[in-house]
Amino acid sequence: MGGISPAGTRGEGRTGIVEVAGRLVCGDLDEAAAVRRHLAEQVALIRAEPGCLRFEVEPTEDPLVWTVSELFVDRAAFEVHQVSAAAASACGCTAPRRSHRSAPR
Repeated sequence: MGGISPAGTRGEGRTGIVEVAGRLVCGDLDEAAAVRRHLAEQVALIRAEPGCLRFEVEPTEDPLVWTVSELFVDRAAFEVHQVSAAAASACGCTAPRRSHRSAPR
């Protein structure tokens, strides 16, 4: 199974903004195909979450890897996103993946 691995985080400053950068990594081509099938819908749902300022997923040269860039208005909005993402994954609404993303600082 693939997962999201951290490339870096920038935590709360004076504005309270939480930024996360990482990678979505699939374990094989079947998993990558599942990500491609569900990606547009999942991105739209996440972008509609309260407090989401940016959620971008871009392919890389590796067909199993995408870069992920997230920006939330504050830690509370990010934590709500984390809960909703975990719930979606638990019910099978997203492609299976192992999370490697670290919590923002």
